[in-house]
Amino acid sequence: MDGTNTRKSRRRLIENYLQSNMEKKFKLIWIESICNLRSIIENNIFKTKINSPDYKNWDDPEKAADDFRNRIREYEKVYEKVSIENDGENSAFIQIINQGEKMIVRNVQGYIESKIISYLTNLHTGNRPIYFLRHGESESKKVKIIGGDSCLSPLGEKYAKQVAKFFEAENLLFHEKPIIFSSTLRRSMQIADKLTFLNKYKAEKLLDELNAGLRDGITYEEFKQKFPIEERDRCLDKLNFRYPRGESYMDVIQRIEPIIFEIERIRSPVIIVGHQGMLRCLYGYFAGVPIEMIPTLEFPFHTIIKFVPEAYGFYESRFYIDAETGEIIKDDKNFVKFPDNLIQTPD
Repeated sequence: MDGTNTRKSRRRLIENYLQSNMEKKFKLIWIESICNLRSIIENNIFKTKINSPDYKNWDDPEKAADDFRNRIREYEKVYEKVSIENDGENSAFIQIINQGEKMIVRNVQGYIESKIISYLTNLHTGNRPIYFLRHGESESKKVKIIGGDSCLSPLGEKYAKQVAKFFEAENLLFHEKPIIFSSTLRRSMQIADKLTFLNKYKAEKLLDELNAGLRDGITYEEFKQKFPIEERDRCLDKLNFRYPRGESYMDVIQRIEPIIFEIERIRSPVIIVGHQGMLRCLYGYFAGVPIEMIPTLEFPFHTIIKFVPEAYGFYESRFYIDAETGEIIKDDKNFVKFPDNLIQTPD
């Protein structure tokens, strides 16, 4: 439940409502972000609050900022922070002070609860860019083989060189060395190898492509002809369909969770070189994509997506690179709130 809930009477109202209306009893944890540093508050107002839906029709950013400052002052008049004194000895709460400068945790135990704490510990409000790169054309892709660990095709190798040139230009904008991640598959690492002038890259098994299990190494056409029932099931529910002894999109979503935590923690630019299925899941998290739409996201070959997270949305640019000529076509999405930018693709 999102909301300010700044008074203890409001919190008791919510607690009583949940206890009275839920068949199952759930543990309630209050999460409170406290900030008293003026520099962070002002930055937050101009970066996030005046871009919120509350101010979408305001033409003057300064007037919107003044209005929000007044709103803060009104909240301060009635504010009663989460505490033992206000909420009782048995209350469970997490307080984050000045964006992680200090953290207070009380009566919070268990697996899910520890995940929440870990997630909150890694969050920050920086707007560093995240680059999503699908590997270039591979030998397997040329003949439409599922999975495999083939190398790049000659066209894919040309694309790798163009990627290096692209990041030579981007490097002029970086204030810190980018953190580079790659899958452990050869076609992905061949791209990452071209970027070592920026930084060493980390090859992570967690970033490998969706595992096709027993269907790895056959063509898509063979899959349709030999396993029509599996093809039907995959078409009906691509999110949950799992290849025999392989993975589903839901499996990949769970698999990449540690990488998500690590990327959330990083404050410098991030470059991720990987594969369509895995990148759909990773991008889906940062863009706030409805989970059922993740298997339909478009990740075309020879395209670099520059993604900058912001509150209430994100800025995105897609760079379509001609591997032969090096020509780049740039498509700016500007400020996006998903699912406005959803593009569906059949495979």
